[in-house]
Amino acid sequence: MMIINQFGDIIKRYREKLGIGSRELSRRIGMTDTYVAQLERGSIKKPNYYVTKKLIDCLNVPQDVAESLIATNGTKPPDTFKTQQDDVNEVYSTDILPWLDDGIEESKMKFEKICSALCKFIESDYTRAQPVISNLDLLITSNKEDFMFFCDVISTGLSKLNVEQRNEVINYINSTLKEDQIPKTS
Repeated sequence: MMIINQFGDIIKRYREKLGIGSRELSRRIGMTDTYVAQLERGSIKKPNYYVTKKLIDCLNVPQDVAESLIATNGTKPPDTFKTQQDDVNEVYSTDILPWLDDGIEESKMKFEKICSALCKFIESDYTRAQPVISNLDLLITSNKEDFMFFCDVISTGLSKLNVEQRNEVINYINSTLKEDQIPKTS
């Protein structure tokens, strides 16, 4: 296992050697502007295989170092994944969501589509995305009750509401929130 930030330190060394800024490298690998800086600081502990591979390719990391980085970082190339369900189970590990069991039937394709959409949202409108992501994180990972509330709300078919009905829902939520609790939705 790598020392906590050894991966980030190695990436930073190769990035600086090529004279590439962290924001520029983040853009080149298709991540948010601050991704590489967070990785180098150790805020991001273990990038997935695809991100690791993009970093290695962009930085022209020698093959032996690249293989070592991939192996010691614990990332797995796609052909070593057992099933799509294993990937979903890893994301929804009981360490993160202890109230979920192994019977998750989530579609990996839909999950990846959601993640991609959220990443694009963050990159294009960080100010608006930040409270959305923060509230999603709280609802999904805090406790079982919040998670079940999130599931109940999302499974109601909100997408079928017309604009007027959506505004009524938002107005009701905003009117019940105290100013100091959580940011109002817009």
